[in-house]
This record gives sequence, structure tokens and C-alpha cells, in this order.
Amino acid sequence: MVAFIAKDNTNEHEFKLHECSRIMNLMGKIFIFLGLFFILIGIFFLFGEKISKIPFLNQLGKLPGDIRIEKENFRFYFPLATCVIISIILTLLLNLFGRK
Repeated sequence: MVAFIAKDNTNEHEFKLHECSRIMNLMGKIFIFLGLFFILIGIFFLFGEKISKIPFLNQLGKLPGDIRIEKENFRFYFPLATCVIISIILTLLLNLFGRK
């Protein structure tokens, strides 16, 4: 005689729903961040010339730690100090606004 035992899958189903809602919540945050990022890029393109006249922003890319090598037919530019400063600023902002 074969006996079939009904297994209660409600806990497994609830876990899948919880996992799905967590993923959707994360995707929503990612899309909001990307949208704000693209808005900032658009503002920069619209007002780029005026933004470059701000005293601190016009020095980005020309800092003492930025590497620039120029020859006759060759240019190499690596904004090392600028990358470090932008990284520090973004780290501070994301830690301030990203913590729960």
C-alpha cells in the first residue's frame, strides 16, 4: 500500500515571495539611482560651460596628482588625484544616504 503524505509548502511559498519582494525593492532603488545619475549628467551637458566656471570644479582634472604626458604625436592623461577625490566624495555621500 502506498501512502501519499501531503507536504505543506506555505513556508516555502512565503520565502519565495519575500525573496522576490526584496529583489524588486533592490531593483527599484537601482533604477532610482540610475535615473538621478542620468539627470545629473543631463544638467552637466546643459550647463557645462557655466559649471566649469565654479572655482573648485574647473580644477578637476588639473590637480597636482594627475598624470599628464604630452609628446609630439602622443598624449597620455590619467587623472589619478581627481579619481581619488571623486571616490572619497561618492563614498561619503553613499554612506550618508545609503545606510538604513
